[in-house]
Amino acid sequence: MFELAIETSKGTFVSKRTCSDESCLIGKSVNCFEQLHGWRVGKQHAQIYREESGVYIKDLDTKYGTYVNGKKIEQYGPLSTNDLSLIHI
Repeated sequence: MFELAIETSKGTFVSKRTCSDESCLIGKSVNCFEQLHGWRVGKQHAQIYREESGVYIKDLDTKYGTYVNGKKIEQYGPLSTNDLSLIHI
């Protein structure tokens, strides 16, 4: 279980949700745990998942990518509370 906080690129709070599964998808699809809207967001854009060593984020081969701390990633982790993950919207 882990918490996911969603903010705009300007830092405005949008929502906070708890993922009770080991893995949650983020994207446009109604099947995603967190549904985001925007022309740069993929149907299944990123996966956030828990392993024994912490929480990780993985880009799901999207056109516009997923960024952590300003760097485009394929996979990153373990995430810390200071990490900024960004899905371009």
